[in-house]
Amino acid sequence: MKKASKRRAPSPIYSSPNQLIIEGFESPFDRHLNPENRWVKLAHLLPWDSLSNIYYKAFPKKD
Repeated sequence: MKKASKRRAPSPIYSSPNQLIIEGFESPFDRHLNPENRWVKLAHLLPWDSLSNIYYKAFPKKD
């Protein structure tokens, strides 16, 4: 019998909000978000780099 192998979802890709922005390569979503929206304001308050480091520690290292 063939041994079943586990298939895992790909690791999420995180881009730091501190990443430099190159003109002309913006996402269409970045250009149309209202800066006064409460969710946009909240997103600017969260420490995304720290949160992503904690999140990535939960994933096993690739061999």
